[in-house]
Amino acid sequence: GAGEGEIVLEVERLRREGRFLLATYDLTRLVENGFLPRMGDRFGQALGLWALFTLEGGVFRVPPLPVPRPRVVPALAGMLKRALGGRRARVRLGDLPEAIKEEAKRALAGALDLERATLAPMDPLARAQVGEHAMAVFAYPV
Repeated sequence: GAGEGEIVLEVERLRREGRFLLATYDLTRLVENGFLPRMGDRFGQALGLWALFTLEGGVFRVPPLPVPRPRVVPALAGMLKRALGGRRARVRLGDLPEAIKEEAKRALAGALDLERATLAPMDPLARAQVGEHAMAVFAYPV
């Protein structure tokens, strides 16, 4: 029942207040697409690191934050907690690897005042840029 003006204002609010995070293990794709320096993939994979990106002003902040695999989900949850400042939130998770779905649900529920969290497939264009082993998270206050 909202009018066009109300919808535009809400979309602008989501763009301004929402947070998009991306974590990926496919570092080879990141080198190919210029997000990491040459050989960055080999060093990162040898150390078991994932790349954690934030989207700021419509572009990914580069370089990404290197995060060891056991710290990926807690790092995502902590970043969202700080960004949303305790406000009630909705979270949309894209293509979580099966091995960490439950871990992600628990971490986000513990860090955020969740109204709702949903899983959805990642956009194919984004998947082509970051590779198969990636997690996309969009969260916004309600």
